[in-house]
Amino acid sequence: MKNLDLKKVDRHLNHEDNDRLHVYIFWCFIIVFMVAGVFLFFNDTKEKVEDKSPISILSPTTAPSTNEVSNDYEGKDINTMQEKNNIEPAISLVIANLGLNKKGNEWVYNLPKEVVLGFSPYADEVSGLIDEADRRGYETILHIPMQPANYPFVNLGPYCLLDSFDDKENISRTDAVLAKSSKIKGVYTSPDEVFTESESDLKTFLNELNFKSIGRSKFLFLYHDEKVIKQIDSYAKSLGLPRVVAEKIDISVPDDVDLKELKKNFQYAESIAKSRGGAIILIYSDANYTDHVFEWLSKLSKNGIKLIPIDALFKRSRDHDHKEEILFMINDKKNKDDSKISNAVQP
Repeated sequence: MKNLDLKKVDRHLNHEDNDRLHVYIFWCFIIVFMVAGVFLFFNDTKEKVEDKSPISILSPTTAPSTNEVSNDYEGKDINTMQEKNNIEPAISLVIANLGLNKKGNEWVYNLPKEVVLGFSPYADEVSGLIDEADRRGYETILHIPMQPANYPFVNLGPYCLLDSFDDKENISRTDAVLAKSSKIKGVYTSPDEVFTESESDLKTFLNELNFKSIGRSKFLFLYHDEKVIKQIDSYAKSLGLPRVVAEKIDISVPDDVDLKELKKNFQYAESIAKSRGGAIILIYSDANYTDHVFEWLSKLSKNGIKLIPIDALFKRSRDHDHKEEILFMINDKKNKDDSKISNAVQP
């Protein structure tokens, strides 16, 4: 038996260990590069997908909230349907919650007559306040309290419509509010109400509005949710309620908003007006930014926007819709006639 050379054996074993180590390190690098490549690929894909998501101020489902208005529209010209249809952009301003502080609300009578004054049904002598506003040439509306999302922690008082009440009680409360004055153009709600989520409650309320507005051509119901407004229009047609008209409050400015957010809301209102032809913005009377309201209104005409009452805004939008419908019918008939002529001359 030959004697083994232990040094050679040891070198051989060390060489094999080094080879294994090199292979191990090689595959570790391969795995690291693969993981890094996969991560970079998915991260790049995510950024591309996010970049392709458009931001639109025209859709109620994608528009910024009233408290968080996007900066993406600052200083940009908007190609709008309003420009194509030659409609002068207009804004209706509602000053809400009036009457609870008589002395603190005197400032509103320095506003242009086109501003709409919204009174609280809980104001002392609210009928006289509405008469005074009407005498001064202002359109007026009344707040109709409805069950808020955080009820019963927040209770809007004895006029508040509640889902837990039967129709008789809610009708009685609605009548009590509407009885405050016959000079109001309509009613408005708070943005956080949930009462109208019930189809039955909403239909009962609309029926009562229609009944109490007999003798009028229309009675405005200012609301915040585009989807519910479509439901209201649908119910009004199906139930035969010709006088009830729903209009959307595009922006409801909180009373505690800071100056930066306030200006964003003003800018957003102008963007909506230029995009759609008109916008309604609601501001609370007890807010601490009244001076900035005057300043903003003084600049509207310079920005190419007209201040008009809600009634005029409604009439103009309906007239425009009617004209569009007539034009569509004329064009549709013309296309059909052209098609008949084309078919007739073919051999």
